[in-house]
Amino acid sequence: MRTFLGSLYTGSSGYLTLWEPKSKRTRYYSPDQIETLLTEATRLSQTIDVYFGVGLRKDRLTPQKRGTEADIVAIPGVWIDIDIAGAGHVDQKRPPTVEAALDLIKAVDIEPSIIIGSGHGLHVYWLFDEMFMIRSESDRARAKAIVSAVQEIVRIEAERHGWKVDNTSDLARVLRLPGTFNHKSNPPKPVVVMHMDDKKRTPFQAFERFVPASIERSQTSPAEAVLHTCRFMHHCRDNAEVLSEPEWHAMVANLAVVEGGEALIHRLSSPYPKYTTTETDRKIKHAVRERKPHTCLYIQSQLGFRGCPPGGCGVKAPAGLAVSKVARIAAELDDLPDAVAIDPDIVLREDIIDRLADLFEADPAAYHRLRERIREAGGRKVSIRALGQAVQGKIKERKLMLIKREKHVVECLPDVPEGGEGLLLPEGYDLDATATYRGRLTGNGTEIERTTIAYAPLLITSRYRDEEEETEYLELSWHDGVMWRKIIVDRGHVMDRAKLTVLSSVGFPVDSGSATALIRYLVAFEAKNAEVLPKRKVSSRFGWIGTEGFLIGEEYIGEGEVSFHPQAPGDAQIGSGYRTSGTIEGWVEAIEPLKHYPRPRLALYASVAAPLLEIVGAPNFVIDFAGRTSTGKTTTLRIAASMWGQPDERSPEAAIGTWDATKVWIERASGVLTSIPLILDDTKRVKDAETVASVLYMVASGRGRARGNLKSLARVRTWHTVLITSGERQAVEHTTDGGTRARTIEIVGSPFGTDRIGDTIEAIDRGIREHYGHSGRILVRWLLDHRGDWEKIREMYRKTVAKYAGSQSAVARRMAEAAAAITTAAAVLHAAMRDAGTPLPWSYEDPLAGLWEDIATAAEAAPPEVRALGAIVSYAYEHEQAFLGRHREANGEPLMPPGGWLGYWPSPTWEYIAFYPGALKRILEEMGFDPDAVIHGWYEREWLLVDKDRKRMTKTIKLEKKTTRMVIIPKHIFEYEQF
Repeated sequence: MRTFLGSLYTGSSGYLTLWEPKSKRTRYYSPDQIETLLTEATRLSQTIDVYFGVGLRKDRLTPQKRGTEADIVAIPGVWIDIDIAGAGHVDQKRPPTVEAALDLIKAVDIEPSIIIGSGHGLHVYWLFDEMFMIRSESDRARAKAIVSAVQEIVRIEAERHGWKVDNTSDLARVLRLPGTFNHKSNPPKPVVVMHMDDKKRTPFQAFERFVPASIERSQTSPAEAVLHTCRFMHHCRDNAEVLSEPEWHAMVANLAVVEGGEALIHRLSSPYPKYTTTETDRKIKHAVRERKPHTCLYIQSQLGFRGCPPGGCGVKAPAGLAVSKVARIAAELDDLPDAVAIDPDIVLREDIIDRLADLFEADPAAYHRLRERIREAGGRKVSIRALGQAVQGKIKERKLMLIKREKHVVECLPDVPEGGEGLLLPEGYDLDATATYRGRLTGNGTEIERTTIAYAPLLITSRYRDEEEETEYLELSWHDGVMWRKIIVDRGHVMDRAKLTVLSSVGFPVDSGSATALIRYLVAFEAKNAEVLPKRKVSSRFGWIGTEGFLIGEEYIGEGEVSFHPQAPGDAQIGSGYRTSGTIEGWVEAIEPLKHYPRPRLALYASVAAPLLEIVGAPNFVIDFAGRTSTGKTTTLRIAASMWGQPDERSPEAAIGTWDATKVWIERASGVLTSIPLILDDTKRVKDAETVASVLYMVASGRGRARGNLKSLARVRTWHTVLITSGERQAVEHTTDGGTRARTIEIVGSPFGTDRIGDTIEAIDRGIREHYGHSGRILVRWLLDHRGDWEKIREMYRKTVAKYAGSQSAVARRMAEAAAAITTAAAVLHAAMRDAGTPLPWSYEDPLAGLWEDIATAAEAAPPEVRALGAIVSYAYEHEQAFLGRHREANGEPLMPPGGWLGYWPSPTWEYIAFYPGALKRILEEMGFDPDAVIHGWYEREWLLVDKDRKRMTKTIKLEKKTTRMVIIPKHIFEYEQF
C-alpha cells in the first residue's frame, strides 16, 4: 500500500482521500499524513470496503462531501476499472477471465505501469512522467479528454467481444486501494498488486494523440480559438517581426479580454525586435482595464486589413470569436472551398464532415452558404447530395448518441445528492437543474424531441429491504429548486400509478398525467443502476435484528447498518420518543434515592427485562402498580421509561403513554416496540373498560389482531414485550382470562411506601426528565459484546424459573417465568452498568426478596367476579325490600324505595334473583368494581341465566305485565361456597 501510493503521489501537493461506500464518509489527508492514511485504511478494511481518490483534491471538505471533478487539482496518470464476470457482479456481460481483461488493455499501445487485482476485476494505471497539475479549466478539460479517450479504446475493444466495461473517466473517481479487502464476497478477497513497474512512465502529451480532433479543438482555450479562426490574428502572427504599432495594439486589445489571452499575446509579440515583457504587460493591463477591443470595422477601415471573408465572421470584433461558436466554425471552414478546388475528395473526409455537421447544427443558413461555395469550387467532381447525406448521417449519429449514450448523473446536474455520484441515466432520458426529460428522434432522425416528465431532476438514490416484513423500499430524491429532498417509499407504490400520484401531497413532482411516464423512467433507472445503488436494511420495528444488532428509535447498535422505517406517521411519532438526553452520570445520580425503595426498582428491572425475553425464551408479562392517586405511581413508570427515552407522558414524543388511547394504537405501539417495554399510565383514563382486558390479553399473548384486506390476509404482528402499567384499581379486575392473570404481577399500594416523600419524588422526576435514554443502550451493547455468555444467561433464567415453580405457593408457580425474567434482567443490568464504569447506586440483590409476599397476597385474592358476587349477595339481603316480590306495600300497592327498584326476587320460594342491568351496574361501580368486566366474568363462568341462543348476558322475563331484560343469578350460585 505504501509503495503503491508512493509511486503515484511522491512530492505532490493536494489532499488524498479515503472513501467508505457504506457510510458515504470521506476522510481527507495532507501529504504529510500518509502514515495516518495507511493505518486508517488497514483498520477500516478489516470490516468494510475502502476506496481512495485517484485525483488529488484542492480542499479538505466535510466528511459528508466527496467532492466533484471541479475539486481535483492533479492526476498521476490514466486509469481504467475492468470488472470480471463472476459472483461479484450482477451483470455478467463482462470479460470472463483475468487473461481476457488483460488482452483488452493491449488495444492501448502504451504499456501500463501498474495492474491491481481488485478481487473481482482489474484496475489498470498508466502513470505520467510527472504529476499533471490542473491550474485552469482548459487543463481540466485536457485531463478529462485523455482519460475518456483511453477508456473508450478499451471499451470499444470489449464491445467487439460482446463484453461491457464501465465508464469510470470522471476525475473524481475512487478505486480500491491495494492492501485492503473487497467485501463483496465471503470471505473477503484481498486487493493486490499484480504488476508494478515504477519506471514505466509516459509523458502526458503522448496520450493526447488518442483524443479525437473534434474534442481536441473544443478543448482549446478561448484565446487560441480566436487565433485559430481570425484572419487578422493570422496576419499578426505571420508578420510579428514587422507588425505595425496600431496593428499590435488591435491584437492586444482583443486577446487581453479573453481567457488565455495574456500568455498568447506574449507569444505572438516576442518575435518583434523591440519586444519587452514590461511594455507588453503594461499594454495588456491597460487593455483589460479599458475592455474595448478594436472592432472588425476599425481593423478594416482604419488599419486597411483586407483579409476578412466576404460578409465577415458574424462578430463585431475578433474577441467575439472566443464565445461565438458559429463564427469560429465558419472561420475554420472558410478555406475549405479553396481546398476542394485542388482536391474534391477532401470534402468527404471524416473530420471535415464532422466540422460541417457542427456548422449545420449551429447555423443552418451559414452551412448552406458554405455548401454553395463548395459546389462552385468543386463543380461536377463534388457530389453535393453525397455531402448532404454524410452531414445528415453525422448529425443523426450524434443525436442518437445523445439519447443512447451512457451518461452519469453528474454530467447533467450542477450538484447531486449524497449517494448520487456514481448513478447513470437510462437510455433516452436526460436531466437538468429544473426537470427530468424523455428524448426521442423525430423527422428524418436529425431532431431530438424532449418531453418533460417531471418538473424537477428526479433520482433513485438507495434501495431498502425490511427482511422481517419481506418488503422493499426505494429512496426517491428530487430537487425542489432550493434543496434536495428525499422520501422512502414502498417499492410497490412506485410501480402503481394511483399510489405514486398520492406522493404529490408531500411535494413529489408527479401528477395524474405524468405518473405513467415517471413509472417507466423509475423502472429503467433502477434497472440501469442495479449494481451501484446502495442496498440498505430497514426495520419497521425496534428490538433485535437477528443476533447482530438492536434498533432503538433512530439508533442502531450492532454490526452492519439498519435504519428505522416507520410504516405510518404514528409509528414515526412513537419512534421519536426513544432518544437520549443529558448524561448517564446525571441519570444515575437522579435515581440514587431508589436504593431505599424496592418497588420502583422493580419497575426499572422489569423495563430492562424486555430485550431479554427473546434471548432466554420467556413469555411476555405485565407488571401493574395499583393504588390510590398521588402516591408515586406515575413517577415509577417514568423511571422505567427513562431507561429507553423521553419519560414525560405529557410530551407528544415520549417513551411512555397513557391509557387514553385506542386498542388499535396500543396494538401498533406494541408491534413497533418489540423487545422494548410498553408503558401505559393510569387505567382510569381508558375510554372503554373492556379495552383494558383486551390489551392485557393481547400484550401478554404477543400477537395482534388478525385482519384481512381486499386481496388477502394482512400480516399479523407479533412481539416480545413487557407491559408496565398503573391505575387506582388492579388491572386484573378488568379481565377474567386465567392466562393473562397468571402473567400479571400486581404491586398494590404506594410504590414508595409512604405519602410523605413529595420532595424525593419531585427530585427523581426532575432528574430523569433531564437525563434519559442511556442505560437501556448500555444494556444492549453489553448483551451484544457478551453474545458468548447468552447460554449462561439462559441457564440463570432456567434455574430461577425452577426455583419459583418448585415453591409451595400456587402464585409462585403461575408467575415463575415473569419473576425469573425480572431477576435475570436485574443481574444483567448491574453487570452492564458496572462494566460501563457507571454502576447503579445500590448493590445487586434478589429484586423480589422483600416483595414476593405482597405480590402473592395480591395475586391470591379471589378474582373480581368472585369477590363481586359475594358483595352482591350481601347487598341483596341488606336491601331485600328494594326488590319486587320482597317489597312492602301501601294501600295494597308496591311501595317503591327511594332509589328505585333493584329487580325481582320471588317470595317466599325462589329459584333466582333478577336485577335491572342499570341498577346492578350502579351498585357494582359504587363498590369499586368494573361492572362490565364483572358481569362478563359471571357470564363466562355460566353463573347467569340467559336465553337459549346465549347471544346476550341478560334474559327476557315478564314483570308487571311487561317484557323486560334482566341480569338473572340462579339460587345455587348465591349459595356458592367460595364466599
